[in-house]
Amino acid sequence: MIDLFSLLHPFHPCSKVENVQNGPISHDHKDVKSYDKKQIFTANENLNHMNPTKTDTSSMFDIGSLLNPMHPTLWIENTQSLPPQKTPESSNNRFSVGLGRVNQLYHDLILSAFNSKLRGLQAEELTVDSETKGKVIVAGGSGFVGNEVCSLLRRKGYDVVIVSRHKSDSRVITWDDIRFQGLPDKTVAVVNLAGQNMLDPLKRWNPTFKELVRESRIQTAISLKDAIVNRYKAGLDVPDVFVQITGVGIYPPGDNDIKYDEYSKIKADAGGYMSRLVVDWEDAARLPAEVPTRNVYLRSGVVLGRNGGMIKQVFLPFYLGGGGRMGSGEQNMPWIHVKDVSGIILHAIENKKIDGVLNGVAPQVTTNQEFVNAFASALYRPAFFPLPDFVWNLVFGEERAAVITKGVTVIPKRTEEELGYKFRYPNITACCQEFSHFFYDDPDTKTAAK
Repeated sequence: MIDLFSLLHPFHPCSKVENVQNGPISHDHKDVKSYDKKQIFTANENLNHMNPTKTDTSSMFDIGSLLNPMHPTLWIENTQSLPPQKTPESSNNRFSVGLGRVNQLYHDLILSAFNSKLRGLQAEELTVDSETKGKVIVAGGSGFVGNEVCSLLRRKGYDVVIVSRHKSDSRVITWDDIRFQGLPDKTVAVVNLAGQNMLDPLKRWNPTFKELVRESRIQTAISLKDAIVNRYKAGLDVPDVFVQITGVGIYPPGDNDIKYDEYSKIKADAGGYMSRLVVDWEDAARLPAEVPTRNVYLRSGVVLGRNGGMIKQVFLPFYLGGGGRMGSGEQNMPWIHVKDVSGIILHAIENKKIDGVLNGVAPQVTTNQEFVNAFASALYRPAFFPLPDFVWNLVFGEERAAVITKGVTVIPKRTEEELGYKFRYPNITACCQEFSHFFYDDPDTKTAAK
């Protein structure tokens, strides 16, 4: 019987399997009878041997030899004349290692974010029981600041209800619910954080967007105020406090030497559009004198935190060493850590003597260049790429860019000295170190989950 392999490929060097190690391979068909029956070609059912990177480990011929007889990795086993296997070049190895490290980096980043969120939810659930300190209505609770405020209030034992445009679960109500049904019973506090993001680079600074920014603030404040007043007129219990967050934009920018505190007298148009906006914003939230609910206006500076705001936008450029001063760098930048924003709001809810205006800024007066230096130092990166004023004016418009390029000096006199709030992050160095890690872990949820 003539060998099937010889018929398919008579010039293949492995046409004879006997005495491979003792002499040259013969193509003479007369020697066919000397073949061992066990060495006749058989069809191996393991199709994994079709993989050209693998070598046959059996003592028989693989079906791959019939289909691809010239492939060196499918030659007969125990053949000492096999050609050396070609190994990948070192550059390819380095490239593969690099891709593996990037893949692992993304994996760790996603896992870290998931674990941080999970610990936050677990920490909130640990404080949920049948008896709470009462309901706190938080408008804008799904945003950057709102998430931090809601998380803190839940950890402190409050039943937090978020006001949003869309109802997603039982802990969310809509603005229509507020308008037609009023505030839920047992509401002890109302916090308004709602408002269109003014520094959205994708929005042109035109009359249409200005009106959107204004109405998103004024109308939400009026809706919550009316809900409180309606409960009072109906003889129902009213919240103890209404906290309205506004901004330090009420203070005219441009002169670092002028210091503003909560007692400073400001004309409505002293700072242009921003001053008028904040004045009207606070007027819209002001309750009638006969309503016993306390009015608190938190004039916030630039809110710093890893999960949103300015830091979320500039973190990657700074991390890659492409950060730098914004504008001249000499302008003062009133700032506050997001955990201190939530801390002041909690302080205002639980401290019955707090009302009126509070400046939500850190006690340390910091220039923009000092912030850049502190942030770059916390990341161990250089910061040599400034963005001059004309770039900000081009992107945001000169009136809106003034929030960044023109400084103002704001002091939290009432907040710290008179009402006794202790800042967790009173200086810019400690603030930047908190959110400078590439894999961010919220220290509050991490501690509460233990």
